[in-house]
Amino acid sequence: MRCILPTFHDAIRLDGWAKAAVLFDTDSTFDVCRFRTILSSHLAKLGMPAVSIGPVIQAAMSNFHIFRPGSSMQLAASLANLPSYHATSLSASEIGLVAVDSISTFYWPDRFAVEHLRSSLKLSEPSSSIYPLHNIATVLERFRISHNPVTILTNRGLQLGIIGHAFITIL
Repeated sequence: MRCILPTFHDAIRLDGWAKAAVLFDTDSTFDVCRFRTILSSHLAKLGMPAVSIGPVIQAAMSNFHIFRPGSSMQLAASLANLPSYHATSLSASEIGLVAVDSISTFYWPDRFAVEHLRSSLKLSEPSSSIYPLHNIATVLERFRISHNPVTILTNRGLQLGIIGHAFITIL
């Protein structure tokens, strides 16, 4: 939340980062109205006058970008194209946060696809590149290195052994 808020507004310290945030909502459960309500409550607790809350929320939400990929392949492609999106659509803002909720949404369809591929190609040990999560982690790591955002991955109960120490996993 602080990522998209300004640092100050009319001499009120908001402690925001004044940066952009990108959310990949893979399970389509993110509620924008609820998020706006939480932002409004947060700003009111900071002592912001009611007439200023709406414009601050509007400005903050313009720095919040939500993508809803329908598969691991779409997620990996979206992440791979994030630098281009940043250059064309967010060129005035630094991306301070990239979040994927949830990294495990496509686990079962991906597992089925990999098992099917292994059996049809008669592979005993396929290369890591056929695993969709490997591709996602690779492009996410590349973006993290080039743009240095805080990176958050949520997980619905799966153990993610291939994700390295550079990521924060919230259960």
